[in-house]
Amino acid sequence: MGALATVEVQVNNEIIEKTVERKIDSYLTPTLRMVTEKHLCKMYSMSPNELAPLLFDAKVRIHERRKGERGKRRWFYPEVQQALDEVINENF
Repeated sequence: MGALATVEVQVNNEIIEKTVERKIDSYLTPTLRMVTEKHLCKMYSMSPNELAPLLFDAKVRIHERRKGERGKRRWFYPEVQQALDEVINENF
């Protein structure tokens, strides 16, 4: 008995790779976004003096990263936002 049909499939690997890369980037980019103290001041409408004590709280400090020993402080955005919200709700 012979084959009922013959199917040929041509795959463009470049398009598949680009699509996969775009999907991975769209998933990872929001979780890897980092913010500075200046950005946090704008987001929470606080002066640096008001925000500083909150940034030293242990819940917030966990998410702090520095580039180098005395580099500029940065925080992972989604995590620090949740932590700051908790600290603000506890203190105010």
